[in-house]
Amino acid sequence: MRGEDRANPVLLEIHGGPGAANSPYGARTRSWEKHFTLVRWDMRGAGLTFAHGGADGQGEVSFERLYEDAVEVTRHVLARLDVERVVLMPNSFGTVFGLRLARNHPELYSAYVGTDQNAQEAGRDTSAYDATLERLRPRGRPRAWPRSRRWGPTPAGGPRRSGPRTTSCARAATR
Repeated sequence: MRGEDRANPVLLEIHGGPGAANSPYGARTRSWEKHFTLVRWDMRGAGLTFAHGGADGQGEVSFERLYEDAVEVTRHVLARLDVERVVLMPNSFGTVFGLRLARNHPELYSAYVGTDQNAQEAGRDTSAYDATLERLRPRGRPRAWPRSRRWGPTPAGGPRRSGPRTTSCARAATR
């Protein structure tokens, strides 16, 4: 927790990953501390939480557990800083459950500011898939292009549960 004035709004940052903490980037947002009290939480298995507890001290690391941890951390911050609500600022992987936090607990959060937002279009927007196919063809990927066409874009309802995934197609395009 860092900030110049505890009367400023509290900004709770939830990092991406899993496993990648934002704590190393504190110098980049130091000027924010004039306007906010910044709370950076390192999830289980990441950053200082991992450094202090080690691999054996992490307990279960699952989506559900991280979500519950985020609610617990939020309530701890509210009590410790004696505020009614915080601004929730998740990024990347943190936005996946950040959206659920904001939706399920509006009493805890005054605003949601998602950065590097992960939102699945559930197959409605195929522009990334189409662009990947276009990159594969000129790169001379004779096996990757037909295989990617067979896979098709991510189907409505989310990623396939077994077999090849569209993201494998994207990796092939960058090789």
